[in-house]
Amino acid sequence: MAEWVNWSGSARAADVDLRHVRSIDDLRSIVADAAAAGRRVRVAGAGHSHFPLVPVDDVIVDLSALTGLIDVAADRARWWAGTRIAAMGPALHAHGLALANQGDIDRQAIAGAVATGTHGTGRRLASLSAAVTGMTMIDARGDLIRCSVDDRPEVFRAARLGLGAFGVVTELELRAVPAYRLAETAWRTDLATIRSEIAERIERHRHFEFFWYSSRDLAFAKAIDPTDAPAEYPLADEGSRVAWNYEVLPNHRPRVHTELEYAVPLDRALDCVDELAAMLRADFPDLGWPIEFRT
Repeated sequence: MAEWVNWSGSARAADVDLRHVRSIDDLRSIVADAAAAGRRVRVAGAGHSHFPLVPVDDVIVDLSALTGLIDVAADRARWWAGTRIAAMGPALHAHGLALANQGDIDRQAIAGAVATGTHGTGRRLASLSAAVTGMTMIDARGDLIRCSVDDRPEVFRAARLGLGAFGVVTELELRAVPAYRLAETAWRTDLATIRSEIAERIERHRHFEFFWYSSRDLAFAKAIDPTDAPAEYPLADEGSRVAWNYEVLPNHRPRVHTELEYAVPLDRALDCVDELAAMLRADFPDLGWPIEFRT
């Protein structure tokens, strides 16, 4: 028996049957045996979800050995489920391709990032799950199922962003775009100033976001846009990079933390910012961590 803990330490499971899977046949047997015994199965990716999706008292399977690019055809690429997003950028770039978007952190396993709706900033850009065009997974009987937009579409639509509830995903096919470079700018300001610029910044930039530290009224704002300028190495610090997409979009976030994330309609965004600001100033005047605003 073993203990499983997520990245931030906010979710854990003690005395679980933790299985490190190295083949599809092994995985099918594990799932079928668990089902026959009435045991639950959950899949551990990189453990970056702050919500307790994985902890279970029965069986946790680790797919970190099922990793890498399987094949590329035109604008589609197939990946093993355990592939970390950090490894996808260089692999796609070798074929002149890229992900259309990705999040601020790239340590997640792609299957977990897809299943939980992980996304990056950008009003006109969708989550990673929206790029998925096909999946292979193992259902509760241990059977291998393939589904896509055209094949078993109802299963595909449910499982694509299914929080791991529809089976153990082993492969994912994702749509890719031609490789592109990005230029990043960042600046420091205060909440009143950045609040007055939000609508215009959202429209002008491919990516726009800011972190606001309420106790200091300090806003760290960042905008990222496509560029034809050559990549600059060594990479500059966050806020000044000019390089390929997978070198600019992710950031190093070593400080362990647990976060909450809420989506509100864009036309109510400023109301939400104002209410949060009033609450933090009144009830949490010494708060050291920021809130983040993005579309």
